Formats: sequence, C-alpha cells, structure tokens
Amino acid sequence: MSSIFLKSAKIQLKSKTPYFAADSIRCMNRYKISLSIAALFLIIVSAGFDHSLSGPLKDRESLKNGLKLFKVKCAVCHGDKGEGNIGPNLTDNFWIHGPKFEDISKIISIGNVGKGMIGFEGKLTHFEIREVASYVYLLRTTSPPDQKKPEGKEYRPDSH
Repeated sequence: MSSIFLKSAKIQLKSKTPYFAADSIRCMNRYKISLSIAALFLIIVSAGFDHSLSGPLKDRESLKNGLKLFKVKCAVCHGDKGEGNIGPNLTDNFWIHGPKFEDISKIISIGNVGKGMIGFEGKLTHFEIREVASYVYLLRTTSPPDQKKPEGKEYRPDSH
C-alpha cells in the first residue's frame, strides 16, 4: 500500500511540478512584460513632450493664458513683470539655463530644486507650460522698472 501511495505521490509531484513551473514561468513572463510596459509608459510620460519641436505660441489667447498663469504661478518669485524678485530677472539678456524657448520650457517643466524652483510638469498641462514659456520668451523684449541685477550668462538677441 505504501508503495502505491509513493508511486501515486511521485506521479502527482511529477505532474504538478512541471505545471507549477510552467505556470510560474508564464506568470513571471507576464510580470516582466507588465514591468516593461510600465517602464516604457513612465519614460514616455516623464519625458513629456519634446520642447525643441514646439516653438513659442504667438496667438493672443495663448499669450493671455500664459500671462494669467505667470501671475498665479511665477510672479511671486520673478516679479509681476518678470523683473526678478527671489527668482532671476526674465527681461534681460542674461539666462541661467539658456535663452531658447526649449530651455525656458524645460526649466518650467522640471524646475530647479537647488534654487528653490518647483517643476510644473504634472501641475500644469504640457500646453499650459508652453503658454507660460511663450509668455516668458516674450518678456525679454520688455524693460520694466526696478529690474533685478543680471544673473547667468549673457546671450545676444541674435545668438538665439
């Protein structure tokens, strides 16, 4: 009887082991695929949009929205007219992170934690970031009173 039981247990073990191993492998493969898809999704989402492919918006409505967002999100540090306060002056030819539209968009998106600037990716839509960046891009053509002293590297208007 015990030999029948042992044979039966061996048969059960032999039949279940490959099943569990195969099931386990399938499960692990599904898990790896899910992780790969999730990682790919995170890479795409965290990359946002390619700032270099989208220039500044020029339509009145977008710039008006950019101004509104600037007043609410940026003016406390950069001044109501971009003249600078805690944050740098945005109306001169000196730029810490570069003067190009994509530079401005990127710093608005990711921020600069070391300088106390939060990133707005996830807090604003990509289009809203583009609206604010477009407004900031135009600020350098202004000359408000009481500008903060220059910070960063000087860029000539024709060099960007």
